[in-house]
Amino acid sequence: MDRWNRTLPLAAMALALAASTTLIGPAGAAETATATVSEVTCVEEDGQVTVTLAASDTTAATFLVLVGGEGGEETEVAAGQTQDVVTSGLPDGDVSVEAILLTEGGEEVGETLALEGRAVACDVAPEGPYSNARGEAMDGCEGTGWVSASNRPIAGNVEDLQPVTFRVTFTPTDDPIVGPPDGEDTGGSEEPGDGGEPGSDGETAFPERAAAGPEFELATFVLDATNQTYDRSFTAEELGSTGDLVLWAGDEIIASAHVGYCVVLAVESGGGGPAVVNTGA
Repeated sequence: MDRWNRTLPLAAMALALAASTTLIGPAGAAETATATVSEVTCVEEDGQVTVTLAASDTTAATFLVLVGGEGGEETEVAAGQTQDVVTSGLPDGDVSVEAILLTEGGEEVGETLALEGRAVACDVAPEGPYSNARGEAMDGCEGTGWVSASNRPIAGNVEDLQPVTFRVTFTPTDDPIVGPPDGEDTGGSEEPGDGGEPGSDGETAFPERAAAGPEFELATFVLDATNQTYDRSFTAEELGSTGDLVLWAGDEIIASAHVGYCVVLAVESGGGGPAVVNTGA
């Protein structure tokens, strides 16, 4: 009996020691930084998405969150901590959400931790005939432009969606690009707006654009429930010079961009590298 009385307290001590050892160790330790993208929630008629950023348990990290290719300031997260980055005011449509690990422990990383697509559908279904004309215009930085347009149903109401006629126009603001039509270098200038002499034939490379007046039409198209989107790029040959690219829905301007040229200058910017300047701006 004395032997058992001595053994039981020893067993209890062993169990207590095992329990204390388990409590001392870290629970769910994170060895690397992570990013988690939430589902879209609706705040009135706008979408909202939350990205949860988490640093490892031992190293601080810096993140950048891009929603639809756009982002705000860098987010610093201390070791072992998490932080939410909330983006609100999202319109209906598809949007990409990307979380980039910029630095970890002060060292540059530049790794994408999460890249996910989300569908925003927060608008209230309209009653009766309606249209939903939207679009973007962008400068390609090499005398080129890009236009994207849409006329999508709102909240699944396809029956009442009305067709919209879009137009794309261009207004030159510089001299047309000049040079020999055959592409051979005859000493003439091929730089936009520099006042140089034209090519050997004495004509602009695209005389039909030079004679089209201050504004000319590049495209006309209709978007409806069957054809809801439009994407197209316009080359320097089609535009003929730097200028203003405008997307119209009827008589309303939906989007615009100034198309120019980016030139790397032989001077250093504040960041220590060459400065990039849009000469058509």
